[in-house]
Amino acid sequence: MPDDRPCVWPVPEGAALLHVGPHKTGSTAIQDALHQARADLALQGVRYASSGRHDGPAARWLTGRLIPGQDPGRGERMWRQVVEAMRDELFPRTVFSSEFLSDATDEHLDTIVEQIGAERLHVVVTLRPLAKILPSQYQQSVHRGMTHDYAFWLDLVLHDRESERSQTFWRRQRHDELIRRWAERVGMDHVAAIVADSSDFTMVPRSFEQLLDLAPGTLVDRDVMVNRSYTLPELELVRGFHALGRASGLSVAQRHRLILRASRYVKERVPDKGEAKLSTPDWAVDEANRVGAEIRDYLTASGIQVIGDPSSLANAAYEPSMPDGPVAVPSEIAARFSVGMALATPQDRDEDSRPSRQVASDAPERGTRRLLHRLRPAR
Repeated sequence: MPDDRPCVWPVPEGAALLHVGPHKTGSTAIQDALHQARADLALQGVRYASSGRHDGPAARWLTGRLIPGQDPGRGERMWRQVVEAMRDELFPRTVFSSEFLSDATDEHLDTIVEQIGAERLHVVVTLRPLAKILPSQYQQSVHRGMTHDYAFWLDLVLHDRESERSQTFWRRQRHDELIRRWAERVGMDHVAAIVADSSDFTMVPRSFEQLLDLAPGTLVDRDVMVNRSYTLPELELVRGFHALGRASGLSVAQRHRLILRASRYVKERVPDKGEAKLSTPDWAVDEANRVGAEIRDYLTASGIQVIGDPSSLANAAYEPSMPDGPVAVPSEIAARFSVGMALATPQDRDEDSRPSRQVASDAPERGTRRLLHRLRPAR
């Protein structure tokens, strides 16, 4: 069978490949593919330097962005293990992926390069059009506790560059600056950018296969995790929960643990085809495309390895407008959200509680899945 993958230069033997995201560019799928293929990677001389699917707390600890309630000691230990694996020469190539590394400041970048070694370190960045990242990043912020509506958040991020939220977004998503900062430390020839193809979901894993000199199909033929976006009613329910929870005295850590459980059951449903989705207004799409054109121009002139079509970063299409007025939440969504909350453990509800024993059986969850199936509206 002919290899129809794009021409990609693999990183040399002895390299440690660091995938730094950024957020909302398909990192979860790549991490899951690398994790599932761990044994196949090892047979082909590649080590995945993560103890599980994604050692996110390691990168969160390094960049000072641990979720409230996360153990910093555990994050530090995980980061040291990642560094040890990336420096280990037992395998010809090593790879680690974390979108949280896109939060790294210049000081953090200097630390990473010093610990792993500039000669050994190669960096890959995955890219999508900013107009597609905006709604995804907003949803993630709401998921983690933010209560601003989309219009307010867009204005804050795109027009108030002095705000902390805007600075966080652009540190991650000003892709030309992200690449430049890494290239200044490891060299242009040690940096690659993969521009995702929205019409071909195999393009990014195929590119990673070539970067790591893997056999075709090593990463592509995997049933990977995909983070489904919230529909608009689901998102408004989550935003309302955080607003009321905060007013009722629930801490950020408590709300985050509860929402992880509840959203899991909400996202197991198959939304109706006509269910409203979050939509970016035309003015914000225009602004995102303008910045995308600057990123495109940087990529084409930089000399780094660019995989995919950078012109796609500047030509995102307009989206259908969202409905006006309050958003109605279907009963099925509310029921799933409520059941998820009901199944939360005492530790989920109270960060100071210590359950006397760990519940090992998954029977309650199996029963709940049957209940949720019965709650599905008739088609």
